[in-house]
Amino acid sequence: MALGVFREIRASDAAVIWGMTQGEAQGFLSKFISCSMLKWGGPDSGYTMHELVGLCADARCTEEERRAIRKKLSDHSVTLFARANVLYLQGGEALERGLALFDAHRINIESGWTWASAHAEQDEWADQLCARFPVAGTDILDIRQTPAERIRWLQAPLAAAAGREN
Repeated sequence: MALGVFREIRASDAAVIWGMTQGEAQGFLSKFISCSMLKWGGPDSGYTMHELVGLCADARCTEEERRAIRKKLSDHSVTLFARANVLYLQGGEALERGLALFDAHRINIESGWTWASAHAEQDEWADQLCARFPVAGTDILDIRQTPAERIRWLQAPLAAAAGREN
């Protein structure tokens, strides 16, 4: 079960991972709710999984499956992040929508960056993805991260590149 790698999930995230429409993913997620495997936290937080259910689901995934899921989620997250940043830069009501989009997906955006940065030295794809995150949301990060977090996000791809040269 691919959901085991998520702390929090939305129908749009599940649709990307499962390769289906958002409506189809919503139907599957509703079935998980009816089996008490997921909890609906509302539009601001999406679905959450009980920790034990998540551990059990994650244990059923092979490392290869887990890696493929993380790659899809990370790539989806950086795309959402870039979309949020574009909205933010438009100003006015779009600015608010951009920040709301970022805030709604922040856990998965940060999780995607964390995964990419942890694997960047061993995997060129993860290295490139790690470098995309701070660029994709550069303007939002200026107001949503502390300077120390911002530096860490910018240093990770540099460290990975230096590690790959050695």
